Amino acid sequence: MGWFSRWFGTKPQTRPAAAIPAEPVSAASAPADSTAPRSAPVASTTTSSVSATFAPVTFALPASDAATAVPVTITSVTQGSTNFAPAAATATAAQASVALSVLADLLRERGHVVTVGDGMLDVEGFVLRPWLDGIDNGNGLCRSYTQIAASHPQLGDEPIVEYQFGHGDDTGQALRRGFENWYMLDFVVLLDALRETPQHCKTMSWSADEAKDPSTGAPLSPCSYRVLFGPIHHFLGDPSRLAEGEDPGFCPCCLFTQSMDAFRPLLSQGRLIPARLFVSRQADGVIAADCRINGEDYAPVRDALARWAGEWTDRGLEWRKQYVIAQPV
Repeated sequence: MGWFSRWFGTKPQTRPAAAIPAEPVSAASAPADSTAPRSAPVASTTTSSVSATFAPVTFALPASDAATAVPVTITSVTQGSTNFAPAAATATAAQASVALSVLADLLRERGHVVTVGDGMLDVEGFVLRPWLDGIDNGNGLCRSYTQIAASHPQLGDEPIVEYQFGHGDDTGQALRRGFENWYMLDFVVLLDALRETPQHCKTMSWSADEAKDPSTGAPLSPCSYRVLFGPIHHFLGDPSRLAEGEDPGFCPCCLFTQSMDAFRPLLSQGRLIPARLFVSRQADGVIAADCRINGEDYAPVRDALARWAGEWTDRGLEWRKQYVIAQPV
C-alpha cells in the first residue's frame, strides 16, 4: 500500500448495504437499510458568478497527528484510486462490534450524550452508522478501514458518508485513531452545519447571479449557500525550507476557492454538498489530489486541486486536507 493510501485513505466503488440508511432518519428511529449503492453526483452544465463575503467565526486548527506518524518510504502515488481496503483486510463480527464501541466511547469523552442502538449511535440528533470495511495486520502494524454514514433531518434526506483510515498497535488503537481524525476534521463541521453561528468553522456566503430557465425563459431563483470550512490538516515535511518570515499555513478557504470553477455545476443544483478535499506534492514534484462529494469521487475538483498544487512553492513533501460543507440557504 502506498503512502497516499496509508495517510489519506481511498475508498471502494460501492458501499455495503448494511452501512447506508435508505431514508432520512431522526433521533427517534433508525430507518431500513438501503440495498443499492449510490452513484456519483451528476453535475449540470450551468455556470454562474460568485459574490462572497466572510463571517468572523472562530476557527480552531486540530492537533496534527504528524508527531505520531508511522515512517514510510515514498515510492509512488496514484490519483483517484478506489481500492480502499486491501484484499487481505477482513473484519469479524466481534471487530465490527468493537468499532461501534470505540466510536461511542470517543464521542462520550468529547462530552456528547450517546445512545447505542442496533449498529448505530444517536448523538446530537445525528444517527451515526459506522461500518468496518476491514482490519489488516502486517509488518507489526494494525490498519483499520471504516466508513461512517451520518444522518440528520436538518441536513437532507441522504446520509452523509465519509471514509476513515487508522493505524496502531492493535485493532482498538487503529480504530480510535481513524475515528479521532473523523471527529476533528468532519464531525465538528457537521455539528456547525446545524448552528446559526458556527463554533469551529469559518464561513463564506456564496450566491449565483439570477438566471433564466433555458427552456421557458422564466427567471430562476438564484442558489445561495453558506460554505463551512472545517479545520485544516496541513503537513509540511521540511519546515526549514520556508522563506524567512513565511507563514507555513494557508487561508482556510483556499482548497475550496482554488477549485471553485469545478464546484459551480454542483452549486447550481441547490443541494447540500459535503466535500472531502485533499492535495499533496512530493519532494520530487509528483502531485496527488482527491475530492469526494459525499464519499464519491468527483474528478473535476480533484483535477483543479492538482493544477493548483503545481503552482506551490517547493517546500518538500507537503499536503493539505479539509472537510467542507456547502449548505443551501
